[in-house]
Amino acid sequence: MRSGGHLARRGGRRRTTGRGDRSWLMETAVGAAAAAVLGLAVGSPLYAGRDAEPRPLAEGAAGAVPPPPPQSPPPPESAPPPQSPPPPETPPPPRGEPEPGATPAPEEPRTAASARSEHTDLEALAYFAESGGKSFARVTDIRTVGGYLRVYTDLPASAADSRQAIELCERGLRYLTEERGTADPVVFVQARSGQNGNPVLANVLGAGDDDCRLTRPAPAR
Repeated sequence: MRSGGHLARRGGRRRTTGRGDRSWLMETAVGAAAAAVLGLAVGSPLYAGRDAEPRPLAEGAAGAVPPPPPQSPPPPESAPPPQSPPPPETPPPPRGEPEPGATPAPEEPRTAASARSEHTDLEALAYFAESGGKSFARVTDIRTVGGYLRVYTDLPASAADSRQAIELCERGLRYLTEERGTADPVVFVQARSGQNGNPVLANVLGAGDDDCRLTRPAPAR
């Protein structure tokens, strides 16, 4: 009986002891599970926030090129200096007058080509011009008046029977006989106008006179 009761007591204690151990184990497990759940609840946002945050320093340390510094604006361009207005233009001189400061051109000699008149014999003028020569440059006009050929020059009165006067007279003689067919040619080569009008320097006085040297008509009796 003793042994049986002893066994019963031992058995009862063992059962009592077993229930306590199981309670303690369950409480411990429940506490650990609660702690784990709490840790997950608290730690998850921290890990999530740490992963979502950018890492500028880490990226900079990895060799990222920083943005260039802002460039300063260029200096303003200086305005060009004001230009002075151009000087007023000088009006051109009237036609026929030389410009101020210009050397006046020498006057052209009054030749038959530049001093024609309404009485100029144009055919005779053209004939004399074809022959040319220095003597033609002294001619101022050629006229046919009353059947006479008069050659006006710029020669002085002292040039009577001069070479140029004789040449002009001979040319006039050929013009009348060869071009006009005049039987009794009369030619007068005259000096420039003076106190005595236009003195005769050389002449031919009709068919009986074939020499251009100055012939003075005999005074009337």
